[in-house]
Amino acid sequence: MVIKQIIFDMGGVLLKGRLEDILDGVSSKLGIDKSVFKGLESHYKAKALTGEMKHAKYLQMLKDKTGLEQSIEDLLHIWKETYLKLLPKNEELLNKIKELKKTCPVGLISNINEFHASINYERNLFEPFEPCLLSCEVGIAKPDKRIFELALKKIGLPANECLYIDDRIEHLRTAKQLGFKTIQFTETKKAIKEIEQLIRTQV
Repeated sequence: MVIKQIIFDMGGVLLKGRLEDILDGVSSKLGIDKSVFKGLESHYKAKALTGEMKHAKYLQMLKDKTGLEQSIEDLLHIWKETYLKLLPKNEELLNKIKELKKTCPVGLISNINEFHASINYERNLFEPFEPCLLSCEVGIAKPDKRIFELALKKIGLPANECLYIDDRIEHLRTAKQLGFKTIQFTETKKAIKEIEQLIRTQV
């Protein structure tokens, strides 16, 4: 079956690094224990990813829990600064995506909160992708199969004509169960080679 759409994940794929890196960086800058973040994450991550909770509210809870003196505005600035430093764009892969887009549409499915989404809108990360499904905007987060089904509805193709690329096995598992071809991202050059081989061997 011919691949007619390629869909990418963002964190750990289009961006170098993961949310865990941000928690390390911010906790270090603020001088607080990372375990505080872990406690908040376990309770509120799902709400943040599906857009039910704004990042400013999350930071207010962090202030309440730790007694941080910085304003919410200052904390947002520190968080954004850390995000941009620790999660740079994967320029090698993004350049390859521009090339791929000439012959095959490319889309995006990302678990992301509204603040991180705003940062990536500012640096035009989402521009090449259609559809571009952000969990905080559609109210569904991976590995929920509904976000993959929504992508298929927007694309208008069956799953077996789509390739999905992600670094997290639990997300790939859902995509595979729905019939997507999948590649687990571990390293940029390896992923590019696998994509090229898959496209080249199509019949």
